[in-house]
Amino acid sequence: MTDMEFDGEVYELQAIKNAAYDFVPRAMVRINTKDARILVEILPEDGSSKIGQLCREFIRSVLDHQVRLETSRDYRVIREMIVAQAFAPCDNLEEMLKVMKP
Repeated sequence: MTDMEFDGEVYELQAIKNAAYDFVPRAMVRINTKDARILVEILPEDGSSKIGQLCREFIRSVLDHQVRLETSRDYRVIREMIVAQAFAPCDNLEEMLKVMKP
């Protein structure tokens, strides 16, 4: 088993949980918090000695999920505008359907 520590000021608990879920078939992951630290214990399911590689992949996965969370927040308004526009009533819907029909 290997212990890793993440700074809670940099990484969100949700990003670490998402990464842990990605590793379910490959490793047992235990997450604890203490102050502004997030502690992660990781144990390979197959008992392999490649724990270092597994930990590096986990850290990359955490970073990937953190960036996704931040990007989602940064572009939330734009995404909501696009969805609202996509479902907005169209004044010329019948005309558009006629053009689309072969």
